Amino acid sequence: MQVAQANKARDRATQLSQAAESGVAELRQSLRKEHDRAEALAGELAKARRDLKAQLALSSKASDEASQAKKAAETATAELRQSLKTEHDRAETLTGELARVRGELETQLAVSSKAGGGTVQVKKGAKGATAELRQSLKKERDTAEVPAPGHKPTADASRGGGCDRAANGC
Repeated sequence: MQVAQANKARDRATQLSQAAESGVAELRQSLRKEHDRAEALAGELAKARRDLKAQLALSSKASDEASQAKKAAETATAELRQSLKTEHDRAETLTGELARVRGELETQLAVSSKAGGGTVQVKKGAKGATAELRQSLKKERDTAEVPAPGHKPTADASRGGGCDRAANGC
């Protein structure tokens, strides 16, 4: 009877581990996509700044041309900031999902640890994957929150981005 329960608990722990690994893989993929998007936005912003500088140099003959170029750059910057905010919100959502999945895994591992077996290894593997994702997310946040040259940092960036989930699990 105890052997059957232990086998059942081990099977459940294996299923949970596989589900956690699948969730972690999905979160990594989502994080990669958001990181790629942030890099693309940074490239677009750099290109927009270069274009603006060239336009301003050429438009010295008429002040209203310079005003129009400045307005276009402000609009592009606002759009890019909105996109960056969206990406940041997505990263926050991923952080919450990661914490939820990790909590579920730890709960299940605590329940199944009474049965013994390889749950310690599963938990170590999950913690390692979690730490790796947190580090990747922190790196993404750091990249995303760097203010553009010549622009004041946003309120979040000037405070260090608020709660740093990757560093202290807020």
